[in-house]
This record gives sequence, C-alpha cells and structure tokens, in this order.
Amino acid sequence: MQQAKPVKRTTYKQLIVFIMVSVISILSFTSVSLRASYSSYDRSLVFTDSDIYSLPENFNSTSKIQNFLNSKGSVLGSLNLTVSLYKNSNNLYPINNSQNFDPGVAYKAVEGQTMSFADLVWRLSRTSLGSGCATETPTPICFNNGDTPMNPGFILAQIQKESRLVYGVCAKSDADTNSACQPYSLPGNSNKLAFRSDRATGYYCFETPNNPTPAQQAGSCYDLNPNWIIYRGVFRQVYHMVRRLRILEQMCLKGAPYAFSNSGGIFQVGASVYIDGQAVTLGNGMTCATYIYTPHFSSLAWSVMQDLDALFYIGGNYNLPVNYRPKPLN
Repeated sequence: MQQAKPVKRTTYKQLIVFIMVSVISILSFTSVSLRASYSSYDRSLVFTDSDIYSLPENFNSTSKIQNFLNSKGSVLGSLNLTVSLYKNSNNLYPINNSQNFDPGVAYKAVEGQTMSFADLVWRLSRTSLGSGCATETPTPICFNNGDTPMNPGFILAQIQKESRLVYGVCAKSDADTNSACQPYSLPGNSNKLAFRSDRATGYYCFETPNNPTPAQQAGSCYDLNPNWIIYRGVFRQVYHMVRRLRILEQMCLKGAPYAFSNSGGIFQVGASVYIDGQAVTLGNGMTCATYIYTPHFSSLAWSVMQDLDALFYIGGNYNLPVNYRPKPLN
C-alpha cells in the first residue's frame, strides 16, 4: 500500500514558521513604537515628570552610581567631598532674597561630614539633605527631597552638560593633556579640569565672551567676583543646582505671583515663552525650571540622559499620562 505524502505535516511546519515570523515582526514594530515615544526631543516637554522622579536601575543606589563613574574612568569616581557651605564673617549662613538659601536643620546635621561624590548625588536626590525653603513671596516655597525623590541620573546629566566631568575623555584625570579633549586641552584654554570642577554645574556662571576682561570676570563665575566664591567647588555647585531647580520647578507650578519673568515671557506651566527666539509652551515644572536655569537651552541635557539610559518615560509602556509621578519611597 502506497504511503500518503506528508502534506499536512509540511503545511503545519510552514504555518508555525509564518506565525513566528509574524510575531517577531509585530514585536519589533511595537518595540520601535515604544522607543519612538520617548526618543524624540520635545522643546515643550524636555523631561517628563517620570523622567525626573523615577529611579533607573543604573543609578538606584550609591554603589551603582559609584560603579558607573568607575566604569567611565571619571575623576568624580575618586572624589571625596566635605559638606561645607559658605558662612560670612559672623559665621552665619547668608540668607536673602537673591540667594534663596537657608540650609535648615537637614544640612546642619551633616555639616563637616566627608562623603564620596556618588554618596552626595544619592543623598541630594533621595534624602532630606538639601531640603528647605526659598524666601519667595507671598509665602516661602518649601520642598523635601525625601518626600519627592529625584532621579540621580538627572543630576549627573546636568553636570555632564555643563562641565563634561561624568564621562568621556574630558572626564578623565589626563583631560588637560589629552588631545582628544578639545577645546579644553588646547594651549591657552583656561577651562582645565580644576576650573571645570569648580564650576561643575554652571551655577552662578553668567555668560562672558572668550578671554573676558577683569571687569567681565567680576560679574561672572571667576574669583574676581566675591559673590561667586559662595558657590565655588563641586559640593556647592551640585548642592545649589539641585536646590535651585527644585525651587524653580515649584515657582513654575504655582505660577503668578511666584513665576519668574524676563524678556522671554512669564515662566509658568502652560505659558508660551520665547527661548532663543522660538516660542515654546512650557509643558511641566522641570522643563520650565530648566529653561530658567539655562536660558540658551539646547537638547544636550536630554541627549546626555539618553546616553546614561536615565530617561524613564514609562507612560508609553503602561498608558500613563506624561505628568505621572511615581509614589515617593517609604
């Protein structure tokens, strides 16, 4: 008796292959779609709330931050800092409307302690260190980093944007002589490693032309400006940057009469302002705060957060709104 040809078996195998190929294609398309939902730069919503207030796995502990810095050969990986903020001649912290600074109990509890740079980033992002109030009117604006923890990757991104100290050839100990670290390694360039470290986050660093005159230096982040000394050094730069952005975010969320204003407009959430001559509608508090902090803004900070794998837009995965804010840690 002649054996039947295995037509059904062959058809079944082909069907399985077809289904597998189809599923892989769908998954690939879905993956691309999900990536596209957070891989395009949006001037009106530079960082979503979940970018700022989530905790990426890469930076979810002091040791993870330390391991990252070590893996990049960053000078920040071997840096130990003493918690020390400026005091005036009367041994008092300066408190006035222009500086918006009152260290509060949380700061005084750790004053004089030495910690690694990684530990500082962790504490500033997730604990009460740096918490306090700004002397805004009609009532002070207060915040607590422990109640609303921040993404440590966002802090690292701001430092990389301003001084290139987190990763890359300009973050290494030989940056001043490494020809790949341009323009900083070029002869005559004053922005050497020590210079950039003292100005790690660009805090209180107003723009000056190349080779500024003594008069111009006296109005920016140079030693000729006595007001600048208050903010000099890695600890003070990072501390004040985090604190100021948190305060500015609250001002943007509250709006008038707290809102910051200049020739570009009134900076509050939902308002349209002009940045580098282009109209931008401010989508959330941190986007608004970032534009105030860095008036001539580019996509660099956002790109750095992508490099760090610190963007954490989970709305595309879980259909959450763009202003979703995860619950604080217990």
